[in-house]
Amino acid sequence: MVAVRSVLAVLLTIALVAAVDAAPNKRGKKRKKRGKAVAGVVLQVDAATKTITIKQGKKAGGKTITFTLTNRTRIVVRGKGRGQKAGFATLAKGKRVRVFVAERNGSQVPIRVVILGERKKKKGA
Repeated sequence: MVAVRSVLAVLLTIALVAAVDAAPNKRGKKRKKRGKAVAGVVLQVDAATKTITIKQGKKAGGKTITFTLTNRTRIVVRGKGRGQKAGFATLAKGKRVRVFVAERNGSQVPIRVVILGERKKKKGA
């Protein structure tokens, strides 16, 4: 009888955890997945076509990716202004960025571009 109670308690706990994870948030909407983030350094900015090209990785063989920003893409600055909104003009060659993308209609759409602060120098370097 004790074993049956233990099994039922475990099953009830699993069911409650699964229900909480699938529960809607306060506004009644299901939680969205944030998508993935791509970090790198800006290589090129084209204001006419609203595209940015970033290079991932430090090595020469790093991957370059071009993103076309939309009117719904948010650009924010991390650091001094901690999350302050910024415009497209803030993006410049050499800036470190993190681009959050979502999969829409089979393509990667940038949702948010975070301009990161300067890397901290190592004390021994």
